[in-house]
Amino acid sequence: MTPNTPANHDVLILGAGLAGMAAALRLAERGLSVHLIETRKRLGGRASSFVDPATDLVLDQCQHAVMPACTHILDLYNRLGLTDVIEWHYNIHFSDGRNAIDTLRVDPLPAPFHLTRSFLSMRGMSLGDKFAIARGMSRMLAMGASGRRRFRGTDIASLLKAWKQPDSARRRFWDVIIISACNEIPENVDAELALKVFQEGFLASPQSVGVGLPRIPLIDLYQPLENSIKAAGGSVELGTSAKRLLHNTEGCVTAVETTDGRTLHAPTVITTLPPDRLAKLIDPDLADRDPRLRNLDQWTFSPIVAIHLFFDISSGPITKLPHLVTPDRPIDWVFNKGITELPPDATTSHHDPVQHLHALKSGAHDLVSLSADEILTIAEREIRDALPGHPQHPVIHGRVIKEKVATFTASPQLVHLRPSVTGPNANLLLAGDWVDTGWPATMEGAVRSGYDAADAVLNQRNLATLDRPDDMPATGLSRLLLNR
Repeated sequence: MTPNTPANHDVLILGAGLAGMAAALRLAERGLSVHLIETRKRLGGRASSFVDPATDLVLDQCQHAVMPACTHILDLYNRLGLTDVIEWHYNIHFSDGRNAIDTLRVDPLPAPFHLTRSFLSMRGMSLGDKFAIARGMSRMLAMGASGRRRFRGTDIASLLKAWKQPDSARRRFWDVIIISACNEIPENVDAELALKVFQEGFLASPQSVGVGLPRIPLIDLYQPLENSIKAAGGSVELGTSAKRLLHNTEGCVTAVETTDGRTLHAPTVITTLPPDRLAKLIDPDLADRDPRLRNLDQWTFSPIVAIHLFFDISSGPITKLPHLVTPDRPIDWVFNKGITELPPDATTSHHDPVQHLHALKSGAHDLVSLSADEILTIAEREIRDALPGHPQHPVIHGRVIKEKVATFTASPQLVHLRPSVTGPNANLLLAGDWVDTGWPATMEGAVRSGYDAADAVLNQRNLATLDRPDDMPATGLSRLLLNR
């Protein structure tokens, strides 16, 4: 486009992360012309991949996992033709803290008893801790889905304390799940969000338990998207940043000015930018007219640190487990990315097969300020200590990725500030994992917000919306207790 080009697209979308892609695909499927712009030079936003300069391997910025209850992100993959892209693991492996493995697996029992036997057999928790956790889970069941809303504004740590959960149960069970799902320590996590994770991810149904991991690099998931957008007359523009939202005297957004001096027009703008970035695009008059755009300067963020480690396996694999949850450690998860070979010209000068392990720390306030070498040392030590046999395979190469502003802080204070997708400016829609989807800042929440924004556009134009997937239903006794 040249400067001041008149509108030639139906919708302009800012940001090609999951929210932006979900909205773009949904609109393109209804025949609307979308112009999708993204600051980075790749699709996916924070859920993407990069080429490691030392090895030329494509590495994910961060391991992203889904649960069976994440029906919208799975629907997005299906719409992109990626019907078999997720590898499901229904046995969840935990380090027991003594160089052995506990496995949480589903029994053929009706909910909520489908995890009882394997949970009671876990060696990493005392019998007293298990009974305390069971009491906590019973309270979550008894309150039902509607009951968790009473706890919005309370942090989950305070609620667990009120339920007399021991510190050891916190360290070995509650904390690692809350931190992994909400990317923040429990003291900073709104109880309603945390309760949703346990109700829908553990208690609802035997089918709700599982960890889904992409079989391919994240960047490869999004390749079909551009073809769908172009087929509907739209376009994708990478390496382009928005500078300012332009609006008329009534406060209606009319265009977007880019950092390279262009003005992009469209009847409707969907912004999927995070609140700190969006705050830089608006002026005080626009914020005064739209309550959703106020208080953007009050948002705080939580970091994620991802560590890629490549181990020499000349004496055999370091582990055959697909993943490992590591409670009460400086890292939360270790994912087995498989056996690979470093390219012949890799600067590591190691060309034998290596095993790629991907460690992850959510809510990584303690790690994010450390150097890459310090983080690699910690991750290597913890992996060796957590896996049975203290494997001594040497590390050939490591790479650390710090996402200092990975997600919004899921605190009681910020949960109250989460805006709605729609507002007084009908031509400006908000999306992203920070808007009020009822989910934590997850891929599922991001996709749901993108679908919501697209549906709002279709409703405004009196066009039929596309079908959306249902939430995963609760079964057994959980159906009676949670569906209240």
